[in-house]
Amino acid sequence: MKERTEHHNLNRRDIVGTTASVVEVTASFPGKWFLMKVTEFDEEHNPLLGEILACCATRRAISKQLEKYPIAKRPPNNPFYIFKAEPFSRSGEELRLALANPST
Repeated sequence: MKERTEHHNLNRRDIVGTTASVVEVTASFPGKWFLMKVTEFDEEHNPLLGEILACCATRRAISKQLEKYPIAKRPPNNPFYIFKAEPFSRSGEELRLALANPST
């Protein structure tokens, strides 16, 4: 596995094999799909950090990448996580504005 690096200068092929946070990946590769082997969770057990196993343009393509890791060979304490690199939620102020202006 590659060492953790700054990801803003990497292309999507370079990030495969590195350790990154979901936040870093989301900020650096908006709109791309990722397969991550989770190595760390937050206090609410949401994926926080992991090894990037694949990066693809579509959900279908990233799902095909998961087929390389048969269920029997997946470690129970390091689950896999598929996600699209896009913001999860809004800040409090952004949410208040969105609720006040549903058309935005």
